[in-house]
Amino acid sequence: MDTWKRPITEEEFRSIYHTIYNGFSNHKPNPQVALILKAEANLGIRISDVLKLRLKDFIKINGTKEILLEDGRKQETVVSEIYIRILEKKTKKQRNLPINPLFYEDLVGFVTERKPRKGEELIPTKEQFIFTVDERWVQYVLRAANNYLGLPENEISTHSFRKLYAMNIYEASGHDIYLVSKLLQHSSVTCTQRYLGLVADDVKNFSQSIYI
Repeated sequence: MDTWKRPITEEEFRSIYHTIYNGFSNHKPNPQVALILKAEANLGIRISDVLKLRLKDFIKINGTKEILLEDGRKQETVVSEIYIRILEKKTKKQRNLPINPLFYEDLVGFVTERKPRKGEELIPTKEQFIFTVDERWVQYVLRAANNYLGLPENEISTHSFRKLYAMNIYEASGHDIYLVSKLLQHSSVTCTQRYLGLVADDVKNFSQSIYI
């Protein structure tokens, strides 16, 4: 497993997120970089794709869902789902991925509150980019936060947040590696196993479990 790109833990994520969001040492509060890292952890897309997101990339679809009432009767209710539609920079593949509506609200709230860049409208439009910084700046702030928190700089990069998303899906799905591979748009399951560092660990765990 490439230690430079290991998944961070949820505890590490919370520490890094709140440290960057609230400010630390000689670094001012930086809600934008904090949200960029949160986007990787919640959407599972690469930072290059996060940084080019626009509000128009998010689609709300209304539908109906059947729910079971306490008295046993079934009732249809209207539900709204949010999808993100992107063309991945690396794979050139189109993705339509359902996301948590609470995270969508985080993004909309950020765009609404941030100061517009030169040339942008005062009132945000769907054509505007959500974020206004580049990848180098995100990496710089992340390294500084890691040093401040005493986290290993050589093990954690922005990609670690995408890997946190992958690990959470892997655990929540009952270790469905095929599902994770599909969500990450990997070319093969073997690629996903290497990505998460599962092969060596699985061999070790299964080998140690054998006793007849």
